[in-house]
Amino acid sequence: MSDAHDAETLSPGRTLLNALLTVIQEPLSEEAPSSSEHDEAFLHRVGLQMARQLPLGAPATLRALEHIVNRRLGELDWGWCLLRDHEQYLLIEHGDVPTFGLVYRDAAAGMGAIIAGLYEGWLATQGGTGRVRIIRQDDRQSLLFRYGGPGRQP
Repeated sequence: MSDAHDAETLSPGRTLLNALLTVIQEPLSEEAPSSSEHDEAFLHRVGLQMARQLPLGAPATLRALEHIVNRRLGELDWGWCLLRDHEQYLLIEHGDVPTFGLVYRDAAAGMGAIIAGLYEGWLATQGGTGRVRIIRQDDRQSLLFRYGGPGRQP
């Protein structure tokens, strides 16, 4: 197959990575909720691995980090993020969550785990040691994550 044919087959918004994640996510979205914890851990690890493959460099400020993250997300056609410093934790809003043709609420569960792993991996390369946790996942077409902070996270 020629490179020209490959370029025609994979549109900018439908990269090979997106196609692979569609294949991974579809069977997981059909599983019973009782298996979702195992699936979530697997998808979180996928996000951590993606962070290793998509390095951010060493931005000097939170705004610079947000800019680089948004550039990476744009390369994947995976939406956008807003990073907000709340002194003891970082709030991450991720909008335009990719659904790969699935119903948003079905895609958001799996993509939330992947995106949490992606942010956690990226923040680890910036010197962070915390976990990224989903704190809002609903039909608003955006996810909200929390990174760091004392005590149990909501």
